Amino acid sequence: MDNSHSIILRSGLTLGGIVLLALLSMASSMFIAESSKGDAAAINLAGSLRMQSYRIATRLQYLAGNNSTDHEQVVTE
Repeated sequence: MDNSHSIILRSGLTLGGIVLLALLSMASSMFIAESSKGDAAAINLAGSLRMQSYRIATRLQYLAGNNSTDHEQVVTE
């Protein structure tokens, strides 16, 4: 009987350890997710600014090859 109790106790402790590790893993995942929330917004902003600079450069190149009447048209668009 003592041997059976020992196996149950060891199984319970092992299961408890696994549950504890799972809880620690979930807590650390939540912490990492919360700390990286601002990173996605910064990446989106950087991409938006890059696209705007690309559009500006494209329009400037277009204006460099055209006369002033076209310049007025492009600026108002």
